Amino acid sequence: MERQLYALTQVIIQEFELLACVSISNQKELAHSLYYHIRPAYYRMLFHIPIVNPLLKQIKEEFPDLFVLVKKALKPLEEFVKRPISEEEAGYITLHFGSYVDPANIHVNLRKKAVIVCLNGMGTSNMLKYQIEKLLPEVEILAIYSLSDYDYQREDEFDLLFSTVPFQTTKPIIMVNPILTALDKARILQEFDFHVLRKKDLKGVSVNQIMEVIKLFTTIHDENGLYETLCDLVMGHTAAQFRGYKPVISDLLKREMIQIKDKVDNWQEAIRLASSPLLDIQAIEPCYIDAMITNIEKLGSYVVLAPNVAIPHARPEDGVKKLNMSLLKLNEPISFSPDDPNKNVHLIFVLAAVDNYSHLKALSQLTELLEEEENIEQMIEMTKAESFIKLIQSYSEI
Repeated sequence: MERQLYALTQVIIQEFELLACVSISNQKELAHSLYYHIRPAYYRMLFHIPIVNPLLKQIKEEFPDLFVLVKKALKPLEEFVKRPISEEEAGYITLHFGSYVDPANIHVNLRKKAVIVCLNGMGTSNMLKYQIEKLLPEVEILAIYSLSDYDYQREDEFDLLFSTVPFQTTKPIIMVNPILTALDKARILQEFDFHVLRKKDLKGVSVNQIMEVIKLFTTIHDENGLYETLCDLVMGHTAAQFRGYKPVISDLLKREMIQIKDKVDNWQEAIRLASSPLLDIQAIEPCYIDAMITNIEKLGSYVVLAPNVAIPHARPEDGVKKLNMSLLKLNEPISFSPDDPNKNVHLIFVLAAVDNYSHLKALSQLTELLEEEENIEQMIEMTKAESFIKLIQSYSEI
């Protein structure tokens, strides 16, 4: 059973990569981390043992697109157990994947040393580590401790710590939530500048400075409430930048990105034709098309995610210049694998992703659209590019 569950973990990772159109470089590390959650999750599902996830609401709010794609990637687990997976379980597994989907994929020179003290599980802790290192590239997280494991004798090995629970320490401590919101990130930046880098002359006044002045002249009855309100007031504009721009599907699949053709000679020609609108707007370079074709020749027809639908893509560094998507509808299907009728395709969506993250909202919406067989049938019957727009817009809510 242990080998079966580990193999299932690897299948789930591969399924996620296909659905999210990403490539996870350190798969072995993720598989090891994920396995230690999948194993108890399997027995909980098997014996109907419920699990409570107090972070579920926040996970779905902060990572809605990732949550949708992870839940779909868990279908092999549901089929194995013959039981649907709960949102609570899916939420925890989302944290595991989130810590390995690197939006920037940039290696930086880290300077300050830090540790994390966290009461939650490793999935949450790894996600917190990833978020902090992305937010503060000058910080290297050396270790993650539970409160009981924290070693005061080793405090000389690091410069600061991030903690989800307050406790006494000689080092600068920045309190964090298990999952960082945009406002949390703005506050952490200011606290890091103020307490660690000792920047006193910041643009504007820090919330910490305002709090200290207020304490001199008044009694504060709700310090946490006042602090949060001041953060919202002072750093609201800063927080907005951390939410990032994640386009919806209608932002990408515009009229000029959609083509309808009668037929092509082979799947290679289909991909080249489907990609031509992306070339026209300089979203990709010609080498990106070559990379997509090479991937299919090496790995097989993995891009056919459902009967009649293919979503070819390659890595961002293979020639993507900006995020976009195109669609080719063929009146006569083309086969991506002559021996398999399920690999006959009418609809080819070409994805050009600049990273592992910014396309996830549009892709999760496309996945939901394609889950309905009626939608696929409608698109196959459409004769004008304009006909696709209304359907696409109906799945494009922010």
